[in-house]
Amino acid sequence: VGLGNSPIVGEFLVFTKDLCPECAAGDIDFAWNGDGRWDIRIQAVQCPVGDTTIQYAFQGSNQWYIKLQVRNARIPITSLELKKGKDWVTPKHTLDGYWEVMNQGEWPAGPINVRMTAANGEVLNDVIPKIETDSTVIMDGFNKVQVSFDNSLPHFP
Repeated sequence: VGLGNSPIVGEFLVFTKDLCPECAAGDIDFAWNGDGRWDIRIQAVQCPVGDTTIQYAFQGSNQWYIKLQVRNARIPITSLELKKGKDWVTPKHTLDGYWEVMNQGEWPAGPINVRMTAANGEVLNDVIPKIETDSTVIMDGFNKVQVSFDNSLPHFP
């Protein structure tokens, strides 16, 4: 059911990485040529990451500004904290999937402790080796953590 002449038919496993600015809440834009809006059913599943670990990427970061992306998590990370001295700082989650910290003074070049909470409530502690200014560098944390497989949540076979 929907509007248009060329529906997309079948089941798809899709990975979302950003927002569709012109879409309504709950919509998915497949970025395929076609027409219309179609009623679909969305089922979130655990990402099939196997035995890999969470990774980190920075964008435009330096000792005064941090923009950090958490990648490769089995279940989405819904909160994140970075330790600065004795205090935990909570970055703002941006629309482009990064965590951003501004106006917190100078950060050490690294390592930086990170505490993350996944959508299922699991808390993970890792250590990011350093703040990276080159956005092409993707790094592993020292603790090599990953959200545990959650049998209560759907997964892709």
